[in-house]
Amino acid sequence: MKTTSTRIPRAGLVLALAGLIVMLAAATAACRRGEELIIGFCGCLVGKTADLGVPARDAVTMAVEQRNRRGGVAGRPVRLLVANDQQSPETAVRADQGLIDAGAVAIIGHMTSDLTTAALPLINRRRVVLLSPTAAASTLAGRDDYFFRLRQGNSGETDAVAHYAALVAGVRQVVVAVEWINRQYTFDWAERFDEAFIRHGGQKISRHVFSSNPRPDYRIIIKDIMAQKPQAVAIAADAADAAMLCQQLRKHGFVGMIILAGWAMTPLLVQHGGMAVEGVVAALPHVDDANNAKWRAFVEGFVARFGYEPNFAAMHAFDAAQLLFAAAEKAARRGGGLKEALNDIRRLDGLQGPIELDRYGDASGRFWLETIREGKLRVIRRG
Repeated sequence: MKTTSTRIPRAGLVLALAGLIVMLAAATAACRRGEELIIGFCGCLVGKTADLGVPARDAVTMAVEQRNRRGGVAGRPVRLLVANDQQSPETAVRADQGLIDAGAVAIIGHMTSDLTTAALPLINRRRVVLLSPTAAASTLAGRDDYFFRLRQGNSGETDAVAHYAALVAGVRQVVVAVEWINRQYTFDWAERFDEAFIRHGGQKISRHVFSSNPRPDYRIIIKDIMAQKPQAVAIAADAADAAMLCQQLRKHGFVGMIILAGWAMTPLLVQHGGMAVEGVVAALPHVDDANNAKWRAFVEGFVARFGYEPNFAAMHAFDAAQLLFAAAEKAARRGGGLKEALNDIRRLDGLQGPIELDRYGDASGRFWLETIREGKLRVIRRG
């Protein structure tokens, strides 16, 4: 049998191969567009620190729902996996491991600095982005790793309240009550406050460390503080403990200024503290501004979806989700990983205005000096 062969010119072969590569790339992209983009959330969902974790989880849930209604990320639907870290370092690491094993390409969490610190070795070893809405310890800053955060470090917040106490209110002596739990945050907050208070003219600072596990006798703590006759008391603790300390301070006749770390400024503070928390002072990264259409739309949508008003943890978590979506879109367009895409994003239009990110993924922004009047947050001074 006579056989014949057809020679394909070299140029034609190159074009054919190029066309095949394009077709395969298009098929792969189409396939990826149909795949889910899996992200995780990990925070404390039970107990007294759930006042951060639950609103943050709900805010991320809302962000995912809104994004999926708009077609997802680069054509891929987003699926959210939720884990409870129980405010335990060991549980946090196990929970993160489970989320990563389930396919999460990034985790939004943790809500406290202690658990974030505990999770970092696993996160960096597995090369999965950890994006914290609220971890604020200064020890987490300036690291070229897989950790990013939406909350500014403690220095800006403590400078704002120390400036107000020393230069506006004329306070010269202050006692700082510091909770042992989440000490990566509380001790750092206290140290940054000490530095700022002295810098602004404060003269004397003493510190009282306590632990809320097991539950302390708050009366004894306050008797020790009152014995020092302070003009002001600063409290670095969660909302529940801060509320109890405020109650005991007022019962013991303290009429001076009470300064709270931002961690305490959730609705739980007023629920537990009542009239005793009227007049406390704190610096917060958000304000309930009726003129901010973006913020009001978020609040209205959140209330409609979950039945309660969002706090600062919800705000930061929603912004964290938007940052993650933007990075995932960027990575899909140009290739590469989420970490590299996040490192290229230096500015995010957040719910309360622009958020600047440095090359290490640490955020900066404004703080508003606020107080509680008639059970509501009121602005003393705008950032």
